[in-house]
Amino acid sequence: MTKTIISYFVFGLFTAFLLQNFLSCKHNSGVTSPDSSIPTPSNTVDITKIEDGAKTAETALKTGDPQKVLTIMTDDSKNIYTSGISLLNKSQLINLGNAISQRTLTSYNALYAEYKYTKDGITYNLALALQSDGSWKLMRL
Repeated sequence: MTKTIISYFVFGLFTAFLLQNFLSCKHNSGVTSPDSSIPTPSNTVDITKIEDGAKTAETALKTGDPQKVLTIMTDDSKNIYTSGISLLNKSQLINLGNAISQRTLTSYNALYAEYKYTKDGITYNLALALQSDGSWKLMRL
């Protein structure tokens, strides 16, 4: 009986050893370097730069030119909004720019900012994202 208990104990130790060595991560395994295209968040957020990005979006909309509007959008948002922006006429874009001029910053962090604005009695959100060049571009409106 003692021999059986000892053999179970040794078997348990051997099994734990195998599990530890084959299923755990090795030091530096799978470690990759940071993606340099993604901006590094800082502890402080420069709200004036966020506001500059929102003002740039407002100005582009107030031109009424869909091509200028697309230049202030993130690449992903261009894919989503290109067809919709091109359907809007000049006065609709200008009206949207005027509505956005009365925006309020509601939340932000080092990579993302969100405003709210009201157009035709309905409240909407406008989102900006920090780009790798340090600019803030329109992500959602």
